[in-house]
Amino acid sequence: MVRRKDLSEDEPALYKAKDAPAPTCVITRRDRDAILAMTKGSPGLETGGDLWGEWVADGCVIKAITGPGAEARQQMTAFFQDADFMLAAGIYLKGQALHIGTWHSHHTLGLPVPSGGDDRTYSIAMREYNRDRFIAFIAAIENGKPVVRPYFYEKIRGHIEMIKGKFKIADDATFPDHSVELARL
Repeated sequence: MVRRKDLSEDEPALYKAKDAPAPTCVITRRDRDAILAMTKGSPGLETGGDLWGEWVADGCVIKAITGPGAEARQQMTAFFQDADFMLAAGIYLKGQALHIGTWHSHHTLGLPVPSGGDDRTYSIAMREYNRDRFIAFIAAIENGKPVVRPYFYEKIRGHIEMIKGKFKIADDATFPDHSVELARL
């Protein structure tokens, strides 16, 4: 079971203590905009990909993102990545970044947060792969515009807690652009 911290859009999510800041996810504008474009390009079907980067004291840094892959299965309320593409991307990015999470869209479903099924999937993955942390981005189309939000999953005092985070947008020159190489896979 995942314990959810405050998800109100009007108040910041709690992070370990009431007065502690929400965890931050650093991402380049290029990678954030790529997620938004893939979400907008799939308005009636879920889409998604992987997040590659590293953990830092106050959150994470995303160094590369992937899309769904050519053989992904996309449905209105489910998304399954192309397994061969995931493997090839992992081989390409090995040594450059760690796989620290995933992103997917809830397109126009009206669900801007991880679903109960998402919580179960991430909890199982954290247990099976012995991870203490996981980052999930949920993208959606709201009022005709794509948006994306970060959610941190963390083992705290023996329980997995989901905490709403915030983005810090980095200059595109901060990290190499892997999109051309990943598109060739």
